[in-house]
This record gives sequence, structure tokens and C-alpha cells, in this order.
Amino acid sequence: TLKPKRTLSRQQLDAFTVGLIDGDGSLQVNHWRYKILQFRLVVKLSDKPLNYEMLCLLAATYGGTVRRGKDNKTSYVQWIINDKKTFLRTIVPLLNTFPPLTTRMQLQFHFFKKFLLNPDVDLYFKERGLKYNGRESITPLFTSIPNYFKDWLAGFIEAEGSFSNRMNGLSTFSIAQ
Repeated sequence: TLKPKRTLSRQQLDAFTVGLIDGDGSLQVNHWRYKILQFRLVVKLSDKPLNYEMLCLLAATYGGTVRRGKDNKTSYVQWIINDKKTFLRTIVPLLNTFPPLTTRMQLQFHFFKKFLLNPDVDLYFKERGLKYNGRESITPLFTSIPNYFKDWLAGFIEAEGSFSNRMNGLSTFSIAQ
């Protein structure tokens, strides 16, 4: 029998969202004509009906927009935030409360937050190539499992997990990034 739909608590949704961002998200700091900095969050998934619904829920909860697109022959759906006020109101507090667990996203968030709070274009150009330099200093990721790990893992699996049925009848599950 199918289990009934379950509504996540806000804490579960927050941790799930961070796992999804950790898996398929990108926090970007870009420049416009070497004059101002622009900030962006992008989460890009395969265009499947439930992915679209999920990203619409996240956009309604945290801000941003959801749009569909196509690369070559692959359709995708994206959740995008471009608004600095939205970052300050929802995303930065979210990632401060439920810190990302991958070094990639930890470093992106640190770099992102530094320039969001102090948009110094000259400093950005000096440091943009150094964004991942501290990676070795923050591994191992954690020495104890955070209390939000299971909900984070659900989001990460949603982004990076894959089930396969093999010709020999075996089924496999993998997570790759």
C-alpha cells in the first residue's frame, strides 16, 4: 500500500532544502561590467513533474522563481534567486541555521556571504580565484552527525541519488557528485 502524503515541518523542509542546495545548487557572485556585484542561487534538476512542484514549493517558501529550459536534448527545471533582499531575508539565515555539509558549498557560501555583506568589486577580482583554497582545512566535514542530517540527506539524495535496475535483475542505488 502507498503511504499517505506527508507534510514536512518547517525545520525538515529547511534541512531538506540545504541538502538539495548542497547536491545540485550553486551560489554565485558575478560582476556586471566590472562595476557592481550580482548574487545568484541556482538549483537545476531534471524536468520531471514532481521536481517542478518541489521547486515551486521552495520558491514560494524562500523566494525566487522557477523556470523550465532545455540543454541540447535534456529538459531541466531551475529554481533561481537573484534578489539581494531575498538572500538576506531567507537564504543566508537558512544556511547559517543549517550549515551546508559539503566543502564545495561551505566555501561557496563563505565567499558569497563575504561579498553580499561587503560588495567590494576590487576585492572580488582579487579573491574570486581563491574561493576554494581553504578546502583542505575544513575536512573532515564534521566529527559528529548534525541533528538535521537525515532531512539534509533526503534533499541531497533528491539532487544526487540514483536508482538503477540492472539487466541481471539486481537493483542499485548510488550517490555521486
